[in-house]
Amino acid sequence: MKKNKKNIQATLFVVLSLVITLFIFPDKSKLDPESEEFYKFARYLFTKNERKIFLNLPNKETRERFIKYFWEIRDPNPLTEENEFKNEMEERIEYVEKYLKEGPIPGWKTDRGRIYILLGPPDNTYEKPFLSGQVGTQHIGLIYWFYEESAILVCFVDYKGYGIFRMDTRLTSLRLLDELENRKYYISLKVDSKFETTLLDFDLKYDSKAKELLFFIDSKNILFEKIDSQTMAKFKIDLMIYKNEIDFSKKTEVMTTTVDENKLLNEDPKIELRLPIDLPPGNVKIDAIVTDLFGNAVRREFKSIKVKI
Repeated sequence: MKKNKKNIQATLFVVLSLVITLFIFPDKSKLDPESEEFYKFARYLFTKNERKIFLNLPNKETRERFIKYFWEIRDPNPLTEENEFKNEMEERIEYVEKYLKEGPIPGWKTDRGRIYILLGPPDNTYEKPFLSGQVGTQHIGLIYWFYEESAILVCFVDYKGYGIFRMDTRLTSLRLLDELENRKYYISLKVDSKFETTLLDFDLKYDSKAKELLFFIDSKNILFEKIDSQTMAKFKIDLMIYKNEIDFSKKTEVMTTTVDENKLLNEDPKIELRLPIDLPPGNVKIDAIVTDLFGNAVRREFKSIKVKI
């Protein structure tokens, strides 16, 4: 029984290592210098669909438009001139390039740099640059990063004493992969919020006759505000709309709606929003992010819709 348990654990470590390797070293096509500079950092933030679409764009002009939209849909407050998400990422990248390079390896290519870009600075660190213990015949150094909110421990090991630290999957929380994937969808969508980020649930449908996108948002985890004796909810909706991998557009709307508290409690717990939008006939892919602007609930969904003529 113990042997089987060890085998299962060893298999999990191997799978984790392989997936992390794929995450760290994704393939890429030939890009112009500006797109290449963007991609080397943004690939850690890309969702699977974004990465596929970006690498298949035919020219620099469409990539420039994609990059513009990439930052805009992550802007936590489109009503201000600043994009707090973009600023946060630029600060992290600057830190990584300055402090986390290892010998000839630039900071963004190091394991610590990649984790820092996605998770940000750890809440607590523990470092033992030259541990007296050995792995085989090689002296090692250890660095631990702990993230309190997600309860994730990341361990980096210098196996040869050269100052090159690799993430050790055996000593790192197995939940790390889930957290890294979640951050691609929810990372810093509301920067420096006093609320803890929670997940928002919604369904998405398209009414071809009315030419409207219908959002059915579960009221769970939504915060409301009283405005002129009315209970209000406020949402930011970001859409990336793909007719194909070349023809795409972006739409951002901030929508405030009055809600009936008795109906939410006793009849239907969903809030319905209708967003007028004329989608072209055929198969359309929609990347939708819905954010509760009174609280911090957020969700991102990628959905294929068949629009009738």
